Amino acid sequence: MGASRAPRKVSQESTSVQSFCLNNLHRHGELIRIAPNELSYSKPDGVPVIYRLSKPLEKTDWYHAWKGAGLKSQMDMFTVTDEKKHSAYRRAVGGVYSLSSVLRNEAHIDQNVNLLLDRLDGYAERNVEIDLGLWLEMYAYDNIGSGLCSTCTVCTRLTNPMK
Repeated sequence: MGASRAPRKVSQESTSVQSFCLNNLHRHGELIRIAPNELSYSKPDGVPVIYRLSKPLEKTDWYHAWKGAGLKSQMDMFTVTDEKKHSAYRRAVGGVYSLSSVLRNEAHIDQNVNLLLDRLDGYAERNVEIDLGLWLEMYAYDNIGSGLCSTCTVCTRLTNPMK
């Protein structure tokens, strides 16, 4: 086996072992706990049970890691863990994420994607550490702005946000 294939082979073996273990564990049931905050469900029809639309399961602190460093006090739809606050926020901004809004603003969203990727590529080329959560939050705000006024790409145009 050549050196270039070694990592792939190890990954394949790891995946095979993981699949074998999960298959054996699922003998005990369709829904199993595989870590303190991680479940494995063997049936696709069970997704609505876990990701239900009404009375969803409570979000954990895992979501807090995705908050932007400079915007900790600001609520955002992804990281807010309180379901009532999440629902209120979703009602306020949900129209921007509708399919018709996305299709109407597709060119601006594409522009925002390209701008974000350019910024991230620049940081990667210079080996600069960034707060990815902050950049993703700014990208989301730019897309909301695109939906509301069709031209807002303010946040990701910044070269050093919130430093």
